[in-house]
Parts: sequence; structure tokens; C-alpha cells
Amino acid sequence: MRRNLGIISIIVMVFGIMSVWLTKYSDFFADYYLQIIPISIVIALILALLSEKGIWRRIAFRN
Repeated sequence: MRRNLGIISIIVMVFGIMSVWLTKYSDFFADYYLQIIPISIVIALILALLSEKGIWRRIAFRN
């Protein structure tokens, strides 16, 4: 499971960034994107810290 945490971290970060773009198309994201972004950054950081050492961990920390 720890091997996949780096990939999941990257996906969570991309979702947080995409929420800004989704504000054009959804009222939910327009109302809550300022809360979604910091939460996704914190979750992605925690997942990157818990991930197994390797290429995905390095990529997760570079985002």
C-alpha cells in the first residue's frame, strides 16, 4: 500500500489544482475551492511523507 501513496498524493494534488478550473462549470467548486485547495495540499503532503522511498515519492515532493 505504501508504494501507491506517492501516486495517490499526485492525484490529490492534481484534483486540488483542477478545482480552480472547475469553478467555471460547477457552483459547488465555485463556493468551496478556497477550502478544497489547502486541504488537498495538506493531504497530498501527508501521503507523500508516508509513501515508500522511490521515484513516486520524489515526484510527489517536487509538485
